[in-house]
Amino acid sequence: MIMEAEEFKDKFDKIVEEHQNSRTLEDIRWLIADLEELFSEWEDDNL
Repeated sequence: MIMEAEEFKDKFDKIVEEHQNSRTLEDIRWLIADLEELFSEWEDDNL
C-alpha cells in the first residue's frame, strides 16, 4: 500500500512532537532512529 503524503506528514509530525523535549544525546539518537524507521517504511511502500 502506498503511503500518502498526508499520512507521512502526520507520522512525521507525531514523531517530532514526541521528541520535542529531547535534550540528551541518547534522546536525539531515539529521535533519529524513529525518523529512520519512518523513512524506511515510506521507501518500502513507495519505491
